[in-house]
Amino acid sequence: MYITRLSLRALLLHLPSPSFQFSRSRTPTINTPLHLDSIELPPTLTDLDLTVNRLSELDSRIAHLSMLKKLSLRQNLIEDSAVEPLSRWDALSDLEELILRDNKLAEVPDISIFSRLLVFDVSFNEITSLEGLSKASSTLKELYVSKNEVYKIMEIEHLHDLQILELGSNRLRVMVNMESLTKLEELWLGRNRIKVVNLCGLRCIKKISLQSNQLTSMKGSEDCVALAELYLSHNGISKMEGLSALVNLRVLDVSNNKLTSVDDIQSHTKLEDLWLNDNQIEILEAITEAKMDANVTANCVHPGIVRTRLTRDRDGLITDFVFFLTSKLLKSVPQAAATTCCLATSPRLRNVCGKYFSDCNEARTSNPDRAILKLRDCGLLLSCWSLQLPLPMFIKPLTTF
Repeated sequence: MYITRLSLRALLLHLPSPSFQFSRSRTPTINTPLHLDSIELPPTLTDLDLTVNRLSELDSRIAHLSMLKKLSLRQNLIEDSAVEPLSRWDALSDLEELILRDNKLAEVPDISIFSRLLVFDVSFNEITSLEGLSKASSTLKELYVSKNEVYKIMEIEHLHDLQILELGSNRLRVMVNMESLTKLEELWLGRNRIKVVNLCGLRCIKKISLQSNQLTSMKGSEDCVALAELYLSHNGISKMEGLSALVNLRVLDVSNNKLTSVDDIQSHTKLEDLWLNDNQIEILEAITEAKMDANVTANCVHPGIVRTRLTRDRDGLITDFVFFLTSKLLKSVPQAAATTCCLATSPRLRNVCGKYFSDCNEARTSNPDRAILKLRDCGLLLSCWSLQLPLPMFIKPLTTF
């Protein structure tokens, strides 16, 4: 038998023993770590998964698995001293993926021996510094160090082939030492303390997350012409700027900021998702202008009060009597849908945008001092708008203004 992949994920949950204790919810509480002594490790293994087994040390037999390409030790109890032997296991030099996520590491382990390493994950540990990454192979393509205590980006300048860098949920204050990461495509820096965007001329980057930081300005990403997704929610940004050059942008999230207007998006014909909720925006003229250029219009529709069977579960003498008296004043379902259908199909309204319609005609709101697109303190989500559509689109009908 030629075994290449062995998964022992959460093996303890499947091995009944006296060391198990069950709570009232019947969820097992594991008191003893897994010992691999009784489990055969075939020398032909290329993938070994030891996730969730409360391991506190490494089995020495792993050192002889010369064909191993992927080793996952995720969600165990491994400390720095336990992982130290890895640096001397020469037989594992061809390892391509090493997962040490969710353990008890305080330092970046020595991984210099892995000359072909592609993926390295030490997220959810207690690491305070990236010191030691200078020994990592330059072949590395994905590096994950999220949810630690890292305070500075360092010792990654030689990782020229890096494509994904995850440093979210740390203590970073500045974006530095990334100029040489010319092949970087995804940068995840959410939940840090960054105040200024500095992407160091990363022209190939496609995804950037700077959510939940301390940003007050969007400037700094102007040179990232390949950027497709930009996440800047939960900051202190007060103005949309520096976006005009990002012509490939498909997703823009600036929700939960301090924006008072929507600007600098008229040239974004590829934009699909625009998140603006929880801001202080009063008027959306920039959005309507951008949509007009893309043959998409935004209008509001009031269908009227419709005669439906919503009260069918509450039939009774009083209910039936009230609906009998008012039925002549209510619209039928086809009549209520007429205005919506008119907006979606009428050539006469093809270029009409930012208006309020009722009974197939333009109407005024109950508050004439405010235009229909002045939506203050109202969660606004413009999501998944295909800007290539030839027909007009309309915003979800609103019934109160």
